[in-house]
Amino acid sequence: SSRRAILRYSSDHPLLAEIAERLVKLEPEAESIRRAIDDEGRVRDEASRELARLRREIRGARGRIVERLEAFAASLPERIRVPDASVSVRDGRYVIAIRREGRSEVGGLVHDESATGGTLFVEPPVAIELMNRLRELELAEAREVQRILRELTDRLRPHSEALSTTLDSLIALDSLFARARYALQYNGRRPTLLPPGTRDYEIVRGHH
Repeated sequence: SSRRAILRYSSDHPLLAEIAERLVKLEPEAESIRRAIDDEGRVRDEASRELARLRREIRGARGRIVERLEAFAASLPERIRVPDASVSVRDGRYVIAIRREGRSEVGGLVHDESATGGTLFVEPPVAIELMNRLRELELAEAREVQRILRELTDRLRPHSEALSTTLDSLIALDSLFARARYALQYNGRRPTLLPPGTRDYEIVRGHH
């Protein structure tokens, strides 16, 4: 961690070490977050057994919907079917493409249409029950994700003041290291300060 990396050089850089000392150490809490949250900020399937179960069911439900809709689309008369059209998603609902003239024959809910209006994207009745079940699972998944995030937040809440101090310290360290990298890039040097009242001085190759 930043804290350990800086404190290794505390004897050489005591002022940096003073800032690093304010960085909070919460290894168990950090490990809990790493187990539950991936690098993209998404809650992992493994964060809880319930979440893993729900996501398995969701994947299965989506697969069943696609299979049902593909079979239904293939069974439609040629005059209604749109060639080479696949199952797609509109507003979170799975739909098939049909010709407009087949609207009353297919039934269901229209979620979109093509730019020309000749093709409709319909959620047919045969899949509505399956999609409602999928929606129930997705809502349950969202509730479980919120429960996990609340639990992690509750673990961190007693340390809110220390975390706020840590954030301020990290900002200070980040600013210092950025200025140090800039100084190295431009061959910067600490100036020699002359005694107060000195009138004559010379700047050699100086620039701001």
